[in-house]
Amino acid sequence: MKPVLIRINKKTVESSPNLKYAYRIAFRFKKKIPYFESEYLFRDIGDRNVGLGIVTDSQFAKWLIDNLGLGRYLVFLWRKGYEGFSVYYFDCEVPNKWRMIKKRKSKDRENKEKEIRALRRYERESKKVKNEEDKEELKDKISSLRDDIGFSDEIIKLEDGMNARKIKLFQITKPVYKYHEYEEYGQIKEEGGITNTKYDTRLW
Repeated sequence: MKPVLIRINKKTVESSPNLKYAYRIAFRFKKKIPYFESEYLFRDIGDRNVGLGIVTDSQFAKWLIDNLGLGRYLVFLWRKGYEGFSVYYFDCEVPNKWRMIKKRKSKDRENKEKEIRALRRYERESKKVKNEEDKEELKDKISSLRDDIGFSDEIIKLEDGMNARKIKLFQITKPVYKYHEYEEYGQIKEEGGITNTKYDTRLW
């Protein structure tokens, strides 16, 4: 697997600048893992004998709390040489278990996607109709929708393709979105089946 760039944001509760609310929830940047460092975390990147050898999402969740403490994390992934990015939402607020959370779409995002689907439908219809009057009417609808969405054709296509292929950096524990136990990482099996920790996690 090619190296990945990782950006980790952690949920915080802070004073709200809006006088209507006392507090607000925000996700603040906590850590960046550059491409060249990703080999030292994940087994499937680079040399398998180097680094912590993280394989599963449960191991990565353990790494999150070991290095950044308990909390909720938004993890953004970019793979070298690939367009787009993937997002994982880890709930690590409980000391002995964690879960992946399905990020809900905002109302704005849902409306935008609805408009994009309508735009695609009108574009398909405009290719089929032969009546010039109907074709002009569809062109007006398409033009109006493009203005409402506020995107060029290229950006709409990019948005449609974003996250279409999830970057599979680690094995996902099933069932997804249920609570699971954390898994240790950085361990190797020696002679006699004894498992020892190979790496000092404090270095990270």
